[in-house]
Amino acid sequence: MRRMFLTVLYVVFSVKIYAGPQLTLSTAEGSAVQDISIQVLQEAYAEIGYELQIIRTANVRSLLLANEGRTDGEVSRVVGMEVEFKNLQRVPVAVNVLDIRAFTKIPGIDVPSWESLRGYNVLSVKGSKQVELRLTERNINCYYAAQFAQAINMLYAGRGDVAILPDVNGKQAIKEQGLSGIVMADESLEKINLYHYLNTKHAAIMPRVESALRRMQLRGRIKEIREHYLKSQYVSTEWPIADF
Repeated sequence: MRRMFLTVLYVVFSVKIYAGPQLTLSTAEGSAVQDISIQVLQEAYAEIGYELQIIRTANVRSLLLANEGRTDGEVSRVVGMEVEFKNLQRVPVAVNVLDIRAFTKIPGIDVPSWESLRGYNVLSVKGSKQVELRLTERNINCYYAAQFAQAINMLYAGRGDVAILPDVNGKQAIKEQGLSGIVMADESLEKINLYHYLNTKHAAIMPRVESALRRMQLRGRIKEIREHYLKSQYVSTEWPIADF
């Protein structure tokens, strides 16, 4: 009996050691582009002995959770989040790319630039900081939906002329809901690199995370993960991909 107890204890202890420490990251729900970032981070953290748990929530709430330390960090965001969210620290290696496009149902709409959106009823998603910044600095009004699927549904229902969304998220929302008649603009409004953010309480592991991501970047692994994801989701890899 004593030998059996020690054996069970050993197995439990061994499982805990093998599992390693765990970090919880938050990200926006319904965001296909974040699925790519998650795969990149899972591989990077596994390399340094960590497991990741992902919490998906509303776009804005995700940032708040990470900043307040209720999660350990944010999966990926554009540069500059640390200015507004003081408890977040950016890992300076791009893990993904955000390709912002215009989606519409109206034939003949031409929106090759941010300025060309003036005069249209514009839709986007709350927490899309770069979109908010570009539209606000041009005094262009926009209705911000809670989720990407909601923005696409509003566009489909005629409650907006143009939806400004990341290419992958817009395409994925259309595909998942089986909608037709919505097209994506050929030209990108802007392409922006995405970076991983950790709460400052984890500053000690920042150099290790950065090194792991840098190694992945140098061997082309980050780009490879993105391309494989897009192919698996039947999304053309000929869309612009950042040269990591």
